[in-house]
Formats: sequence, structure tokens, C-alpha cells
Amino acid sequence: MILKIPELKTIADCFKSLKVKGVIRSNNLVGDLGEYYCEQNFGIKLSKSKVQKGYDGVDAKGKTVQVKTRKTPIGSASVYFKNLEFDYCLFVELSENYELVEVLKISKGEIKKNLNNERKRLSVSQIRNKTQNTKVKILS
Repeated sequence: MILKIPELKTIADCFKSLKVKGVIRSNNLVGDLGEYYCEQNFGIKLSKSKVQKGYDGVDAKGKTVQVKTRKTPIGSASVYFKNLEFDYCLFVELSENYELVEVLKISKGEIKKNLNNERKRLSVSQIRNKTQNTKVKILS
């Protein structure tokens, strides 16, 4: 007997609806929401390609932006950087309900200075405590 979970149909329908509305572009809900919030709140023009090499979009001044998103990061949560082919990073934190909590703007130089070169990762605690980041005002 195959176990059926009725809620999965509801979840699938929600994903489809978010894709149709252009809120998400892939099956990566958290990452796509971070990009969407940056697009809507800060005027980031997202790249046409969902897998644009090096950056996710461009701001109004033509600067390339990498968006990294975590949902209420705890413990040893970290952010992975495949490369540093962007001008700055917007680190987005979402609540358990996927609502925007905070956005931090971090320069590429700060990321380079604090990056664990072997693993190309920065822990969320490093982002908060070691980098010189700017809390970005969230528009309401």
C-alpha cells in the first residue's frame, strides 16, 4: 500500500502558483524568495538565467549583486560562495513563515577578508560579527 499525504497536493499547488506569479523561478523556495524580496524592495534587476554565473542581478547603479538567503539561521549555518564575480552581496534572513526579517549588504572585499578559502564558506555568525556590513532598510 502506498502512503498518501494529502497536504503534498496543497504544497505542490502553492509552488505552481508562486511560479506562475513570478515570485519563485525554481524549486529553491528560500533562495528564490530572497531574490524576489531584493527585486521588489531594492530594485535589483534579476538575471534572466536562474543559474547566472557569479551574480544574481544588477542594482540601479549597474553594480552586480549576489543574493544569499537563509531561513532563521541557527547553529552552524553557513553561506557558500562559488566565486566572487560580483560587486557586493545581499544577505537575506527570512522568518519561519518566510517573511523578510533583515537584509545585510556586504562588500566583496569584506567577504574575501573573512572567507574560509578552503571551503569558500562564511558562517552566518561571521557575517554578523566579523564583516563590516550595512543593515539595509527594508521598505514597507
